[in-house]
Amino acid sequence: MKCHTGSCPPCLEVVTKVCNCGAEIMPNVYCNQSKHSCGKICNTQLLCGHKCEKMCHLPGQCLPGLDGQELLEKGCGARCNKPLKYCKHRCCEPCHPSRPCSEDVPCEAEIRLYCKCGYRFIQTICKSDPDRELIECNSDCWKHQREIKLAQAFATPGPLSSKEDVRLEYYPEEVLEFGREHPKFVAKCERLLSDIVLEKGVRSFSGLNSGKKQFLLTLVFENFKLDMCTYGGKNARTVTDVFWKDGCKIPDTLVSEVIKLIERGIVSANTEDNRDQIFEATLIISGVNKGTSSDDLKKFLSNFRNEMYTQKGKSPGQFLVHFYKKPRARDAFTYIVNIPNQFQNVELIQHKKEIGTNPDLPLPTAAPKKPKKERVVDDEGFEMMVRK
Repeated sequence: MKCHTGSCPPCLEVVTKVCNCGAEIMPNVYCNQSKHSCGKICNTQLLCGHKCEKMCHLPGQCLPGLDGQELLEKGCGARCNKPLKYCKHRCCEPCHPSRPCSEDVPCEAEIRLYCKCGYRFIQTICKSDPDRELIECNSDCWKHQREIKLAQAFATPGPLSSKEDVRLEYYPEEVLEFGREHPKFVAKCERLLSDIVLEKGVRSFSGLNSGKKQFLLTLVFENFKLDMCTYGGKNARTVTDVFWKDGCKIPDTLVSEVIKLIERGIVSANTEDNRDQIFEATLIISGVNKGTSSDDLKKFLSNFRNEMYTQKGKSPGQFLVHFYKKPRARDAFTYIVNIPNQFQNVELIQHKKEIGTNPDLPLPTAAPKKPKKERVVDDEGFEMMVRK
């Protein structure tokens, strides 16, 4: 620049300089620029234990006007973030290097509290209580576990009988047909009945027509093994209560799940085929007295509860009792034919051949009846016992 009066203008030469914090070399900077920020966070360690969160600045300018002693007394203003004693969450108070974290103030961290199986959870506040009880599992948890079992079982090829981790539940043809026509009612029934089993409680159903009541009755007594009773009638609105009973259970596969398996072609739509795969044997009981219900039969076979599935036969006075295990079916057959009862017109049908057994061997039969003795008086007045 030529000779001039006054101050020289700023230097516009392009040079290379070091940024304010000294972390990076910055090329192509005007010579007259005194401050050059690299844009990074300072991260200098402070005496209180925190790090400076300001952007690149000159040395010593992390907390201007605050010396070391004041910093240790007042803090830097950032959140403490030290782990709390009981719950190990972070302290949310402003920096307090001169005193420990307060143990009297409950932790306000928002956490998830899971159920025992880990599927469902609720959002809640910690309150410094690490030993609080887990929430209870519900029907959604059980359904999720069944879906996992079904997915794992049917992802591998092979017949149903080879899948030990899941048992396909048997549902008569009329139950499956009803389930296809009323999916919402079926889903409601499965959810409420599962809740009864898990909570050991009671659920009420009102305004059921004959079809819905028959469907519910089948699920309650045959699949969930619960109990129920109906109130009202005539001019009063009927209410059906379903309640928990010892030995009840949630089926491995629900009606809705079996319908989906049928639609996907994994399970046969023929209920007889499914029956032969699910059960190993069936007792066919015929000629039962009029007025006898399946409840009477189940009470008589109470020793085999949860091991069988009872169903009305196609002809009047006929019942079908399906057994999951063939030996138990034989035990029930022997029990029926050897005890005086009205179910002795019984036939045992085997669906699966046992390995190492002879199918031509005769089935158990009733024990031979002992000859009756009759009192007879002879001509001389002596009594004698005569076998007939």
